[in-house]
Amino acid sequence: MTSKFEEDPSPRPGQKGLGVIALTDAADADLLSDGTIRFRYHHQAEAVVDYFLDDRPHLLKQFTTWTAAQVSALEDTEAASLLARRVIHWTVRYTARHRTTRLLKELADQWSTNQEQAACDMLVLAALDDHAGDLVRSAYRRWARGEAGTLSDTFTIVLIRACRRLIDVHPTSMLGRLAELATLTVDGSQQRGGAVTEAIGQALNTLWDQVSQRPAIRIQLKQWTTDPRSPQGTAAQNTFAHLAQRGSSSGPALLTDTDRDRAWLIGMWRNALPTAGEPPQSVATAFAYWMQTALEQPDLRDDIEQIFREAVHADHDAYYSGGRHVAMQKLLFSWAPTPPPANQVGEAVHLRDRLLTALQEQDPATPLKPHAPQN
Repeated sequence: MTSKFEEDPSPRPGQKGLGVIALTDAADADLLSDGTIRFRYHHQAEAVVDYFLDDRPHLLKQFTTWTAAQVSALEDTEAASLLARRVIHWTVRYTARHRTTRLLKELADQWSTNQEQAACDMLVLAALDDHAGDLVRSAYRRWARGEAGTLSDTFTIVLIRACRRLIDVHPTSMLGRLAELATLTVDGSQQRGGAVTEAIGQALNTLWDQVSQRPAIRIQLKQWTTDPRSPQGTAAQNTFAHLAQRGSSSGPALLTDTDRDRAWLIGMWRNALPTAGEPPQSVATAFAYWMQTALEQPDLRDDIEQIFREAVHADHDAYYSGGRHVAMQKLLFSWAPTPPPANQVGEAVHLRDRLLTALQEQDPATPLKPHAPQN
């Protein structure tokens, strides 16, 4: 076995492993007087694996690669599924016994390229395991926040789908993971693939479709907006932008849902307007959808305009943010550029300019009569 993993066969001085007695105990096995080993439970193959990994922890990565390849190499779908279930069983057990998620993460990452269902099943079962669940869910938080390094697109999608399936059991924490993963759709200077964004959107839609969960979601996102510069503030911004892109037959679902919360909508749009830098693409896409709705559906126009005006500055807000005003201007000109493209109707420019004028008039620094003679 060790030769397959290209382990250096040269003997090493001194004891490097656990020692045979400690090793057999760690693997739930007994060392008999004749030198043989007897395992204490009936899953002998898994017990042998445990024994091997306890004795050769430095070969964990090679072993993981080899194990993942065994499942992927099987042409018989049913046989591959059976083997994957066995591998999942001892991987979760190993995670619980050794209190480490390294094997779980590496195996799921490798499977994510060609055994997505098995990888997702393993992440879900590990998160629900009585002995490993807390450890695993904490690891998902670190992975989602990027604390364990950059995640591949394929692994990110599998993790998103696992969180989506865990929503019924852990709705609040899984919302947190999805929101944090949404912030990782841009990795440094590199844009994540569209499949990642699509997976995030599908997962958030699934959660929002559970009407009973919406009040908790609104509360959670509102709490995250208290500091727009924090990771939670960014997560709330991205999560809301995804939800704001949800459509219905009559317009944006957040605007037309019977249980809509107008004050919450204004607050979330306010958080979506960055006070410095450029608006995220997800926000720009959602904003364009709402403005296009205002253009095409006059019965929703006044409501949308008023929500955007109050998102920049509400009458009860003593502090006027010029940064939000600038962000709104950027979004408006992104939706209706100057000069307008050939395929854009003139009404879009008129709607843009009307909203720009209204925003200018509500700026406390704007003179009440800008054209009156100055004393």
